[in-house]
Amino acid sequence: MGKRMTKERKCFFVGSILSRPCVHLEKGRTGIPKICIWNGECWHCAFDQWIREIEEREIMLFAQAA
Repeated sequence: MGKRMTKERKCFFVGSILSRPCVHLEKGRTGIPKICIWNGECWHCAFDQWIREIEEREIMLFAQAA
């Protein structure tokens, strides 16, 4: 089987927790320099839920304006 290329994410230690930059920071959804303490498991993260709620509200506002 062929080797699948994946983009490596830079991980680093914060205290005793292996962490990496927040997915939302990497995708440009936020400019807040946030560290992911959930190891990329966003469904645990309150920040992820907050960002998604804001995006949903923006979509609803644009739909109502049209």
